Amino acid sequence: MAIANPKFSGLSDDQVALLLEKIATTMNLMSELCRDAADRHGAGEAAYTFNALDTMLCGVGALADHATGGKIIGDFSAWMLGPMFDQVQQDWGAA
Repeated sequence: MAIANPKFSGLSDDQVALLLEKIATTMNLMSELCRDAADRHGAGEAAYTFNALDTMLCGVGALADHATGGKIIGDFSAWMLGPMFDQVQQDWGAA
């Protein structure tokens, strides 16, 4: 049995891009919720769990965002180190 369009289960490139952007957006929202929860829990074990979840969510979000050109947050460093990371590097290099 032949598959008519095996690429992306028959979805168009635009549909796949929308799905990846949705994944990245959802990972960003969930990451923010985990950071807020970690802050509320201080330095306890629950905070460490929320920080670990945040890191995993950022990794998934960065992968999805990368595939669509970084439209949601940006490159991997923006996801994992924050949106100001590249700016700090530029400022330090200009000094």
